[in-house]
Amino acid sequence: MMCAIPGLAFLVVVTGCRRAPEEQATPLVIRIAQQQNKLTNIFAKALSKNLEAHFPAKIRFEYSRSLVSNARSIEEGDVELAIIPANVAYIAYAQGWGDLPRPHKKLRGVAVLNTLPIHLIAREDSGIRKLSDIRGKRVSLGPVGSTTELSAEMILEGLRLSPKDISARSIPSDQAVEELRAGKLDAVFNRGTEQESAVEEVMEKLVSVPGVKFIPILRSETESIRSTHPFLRPISIPAGMYGNHSEVETIGVDSLMVCRDDLSEELVYWITRSLVESLAGLPRSTALDPEQVHATPIPLHAGAARYYRERELFH
Repeated sequence: MMCAIPGLAFLVVVTGCRRAPEEQATPLVIRIAQQQNKLTNIFAKALSKNLEAHFPAKIRFEYSRSLVSNARSIEEGDVELAIIPANVAYIAYAQGWGDLPRPHKKLRGVAVLNTLPIHLIAREDSGIRKLSDIRGKRVSLGPVGSTTELSAEMILEGLRLSPKDISARSIPSDQAVEELRAGKLDAVFNRGTEQESAVEEVMEKLVSVPGVKFIPILRSETESIRSTHPFLRPISIPAGMYGNHSEVETIGVDSLMVCRDDLSEELVYWITRSLVESLAGLPRSTALDPEQVHATPIPLHAGAARYYRERELFH
């Protein structure tokens, strides 16, 4: 989520290449704007451990400002690798983002990692029973400039709604919780994942508000949304993840590993191969989808494309 919550980032410093020790490799940096994110920790550690066989690397933790800053850091050459949401990557590449309004043409895709769910939570007395019922309601789209806000706007677009069709507000998550509790809001969009403690804390606060419930985003609605925004995809909230509730259908946004276009083909080939192969045997929640891992909404780096071509040939 690209809210103002600072997050852990992973600095992968490449000390050299065993095949060409005389060449000094460019440091690799993975910035992740999430705190205590177990899933992205797994990605970073798996990549570092397996990449060492070809490019000695060391991971160091540091802070990044937001997912938006990660896209800009790639574009301006401050980092080499980053994990950002697919919708942010697409818009940044196509037209620019935030205070850097020019297209981020240095962004290149490496892999689709996982899908981050977007939850819609409404008061039971709001009259909202399904997604289309939010027309005319008081709804928080998420913090200003956040992945949640962007995804909520795309969800509305896919249903031919706009923020003008609802009483839309973009406010911080804690404020949204309090206004939902006080009856000043009818519903709240919020990004959720069991892998991130800060997000989980907000979700627990939301579902603890008396008289609220999850509103499903059905597969038929998701397909309509995906016709214009294919990087949003169906996903389910497992039963009991946030208290006593049944499984809920919803929609999510892909999370991507991206890199800078000027990294060598060989380096990105081994980054991609190390990442994909190291995660192949992990549980489903962390394993990459072999059918979707290459389906980034921005151009693949030549090294990543080479790996996927070879993988298709030999599998």
